[in-house]
Amino acid sequence: MTQAAVQLELAQWDAKELEEGSAISLHAEVTCSVLISMGIDLEDTHLPTQSSGDDSGCPVPDPTSGKAKDFQLLLPSEVCDIVPCNKTLLETEWSLHFAQANDALNNCHSQI
Repeated sequence: MTQAAVQLELAQWDAKELEEGSAISLHAEVTCSVLISMGIDLEDTHLPTQSSGDDSGCPVPDPTSGKAKDFQLLLPSEVCDIVPCNKTLLETEWSLHFAQANDALNNCHSQI
C-alpha cells in the first residue's frame, strides 16, 4: 500500500471519527493522523547539527539554536515508554512508516 493510499484511508477514518464524536484531539484544527504524517515527513528533512560525541553515531539536536531543525520530533513511538500513548496513535504512525517504506522499495525497484 502506498503512502498516499494510507493517508487517504486515514483521512476517511478521521472524517468518520469526527462525525461520531470519537476522534482523539491533539490540536483543534488538525487531526492526529495529519500531525503524525507531517512529523514523519519532517523526519526526512531533519538535519542534525551536532554529533553525540560517542561511538553510537546518533545525532544530538541543539535546542538552544532556536531553529526548528534542532528540536527533537516526538512521534508516538518515541514517547510511549515515557508517557501513556493511545494505541491508535501508534498504529497510525506504524501504518505511515510502513507505507513510506513500501514507497521507497517500489522506487528502488523501478530504478533497477
